[in-house]
Amino acid sequence: NINYAVIDHHTSNQFKYSLTYVNEDAHSTTQILYELFCAWNVVVTPHVATALYAGLAGDTVHFRYMNNAQNVFQVAQNLLSLGADHDVYMKNIYSSYEAAYLKLLGTFLEKMEVVEMKNNNSYVWSGIPYEEFISFGQAQGPAPTVGVRRFRSARVDPNKINKFSGIRETVADNFFRSVTGTKFGVALLESKKGEVSVSFRSNAPFDVSPYARALGGGGHAQAAGCTLYGEYEKIVKQVLDVLGKG
Repeated sequence: NINYAVIDHHTSNQFKYSLTYVNEDAHSTTQILYELFCAWNVVVTPHVATALYAGLAGDTVHFRYMNNAQNVFQVAQNLLSLGADHDVYMKNIYSSYEAAYLKLLGTFLEKMEVVEMKNNNSYVWSGIPYEEFISFGQAQGPAPTVGVRRFRSARVDPNKINKFSGIRETVADNFFRSVTGTKFGVALLESKKGEVSVSFRSNAPFDVSPYARALGGGGHAQAAGCTLYGEYEKIVKQVLDVLGKG
């Protein structure tokens, strides 16, 4: 009689179900799944191994950010031994971009601002409102091939998932967390009218999770986020006000 089982690697997880397993030491939820499959003697096919590998690689930003590199690479090697297809992952996740996606990425970077904080720290931020976002032709883009099963399980129509909405995390992970002379970066995206997703990224030891929690979100010390609802300009001010208190 269990309708849902929560498996996660974020201690900020707020889901309340009778069966919940959260392990923050894991680098991805797919790493937890792999370890559970091993404990349960589940046969991991090459197709499943590829999905698990994609989750591990994606959550570590292509094996760039890890608390325990030896553990991560050992799990990755095990999955590759089980038939995980690294080339499929690279082609579909890391090496395949539409021209409009790259133009949107350029707009994110062009709008980037550096802000000095009261405590002598500084950060970068950028945001894209809905009207600007849809000008790149992705108001109702088709679902990506990776992750469709996850959206279906959440009872969300996969055909209405915007395939450019992940650009916020791409910008935050690959650029904003590593701008010389700054402590962290923030990327905001209104991919749906009135719904703004916010990503906070930093390099150790700077902890951005308090900012996310102050806005009702959560996550890890160096990778956190939240979703806010309302008018875009008011949300931007709300986020910057919270950062200003830091």
